[in-house]
Amino acid sequence: MYTDFEYAGRRLSDLGCIICRINSDSGKYDVDIGCDITFTEIKNNYSSIHSVTSSSYENVYTATFDIMKYNCNSDDIYMTSFEVRDIMRWLNRREYYKFRVLNEIADESNVHYYGSFNVKQIMLGEHILGLTLTFTSNAPYGFGDIIETKCMLLNTGDTVSIYGDSDEFGTVYPKMKIRCLSSGNLELKNKTTGNTLKINNCIVKETITIDGEHKVIFTDNDGHQKTLPNDFNYEYLDILVDEYETENIYSSTLPCELTISYQPMRKIGVM
Repeated sequence: MYTDFEYAGRRLSDLGCIICRINSDSGKYDVDIGCDITFTEIKNNYSSIHSVTSSSYENVYTATFDIMKYNCNSDDIYMTSFEVRDIMRWLNRREYYKFRVLNEIADESNVHYYGSFNVKQIMLGEHILGLTLTFTSNAPYGFGDIIETKCMLLNTGDTVSIYGDSDEFGTVYPKMKIRCLSSGNLELKNKTTGNTLKINNCIVKETITIDGEHKVIFTDNDGHQKTLPNDFNYEYLDILVDEYETENIYSSTLPCELTISYQPMRKIGVM
């Protein structure tokens, strides 16, 4: 059972509250993992077997739980309207912020989400006994801590290896920073998948930043920024994640300092 969480850099325990289930008698409850997949299928007239044409996540991760005041040295368990307003300012936001539960024993503390809360009061007579919080995230799953690999590829034969870490098999498009140590045409290749990123007319000491997930690329060199749309082949470097824990091997035709980072997908319910 979790008793504390962190949201937008602030902890529930900082407000003298704990996570609880005020209206649960048996102690048994379900935990939503999210990640419900919807399949689009077709079937021909000569077979009863359905073939999948596409699939997608139709929902985002949500969690509902209660909180209340807790102080071993006091019988003051009711919330004041001022305390509720303070919690509303903290949790009920129009933007998504980082949320994670805190658990010193299990590894779920390394899983986080991005979202916001809706809040309802739990009344006992005229008193506010606690609050019911409903968290809604921006994705069907959670994320692990950022995994970052930094290396120097100085010679043509130099390589760096990455083993993809994710709870879903497929392709991850990471964020990258490429600091060019020489001028020329750059080719970064994932030898495992055959995917090759090409950028022509690179300039020594420039840093090229790439967001593979959102398909964004820019450079800190103003002169190259003007020609970058024509110099880039729009093939973003990938990381293969499969059941065989395949090694992704990367090479470069141009000496560079390479940084690759991504947040691994985590399919687990924490509340």
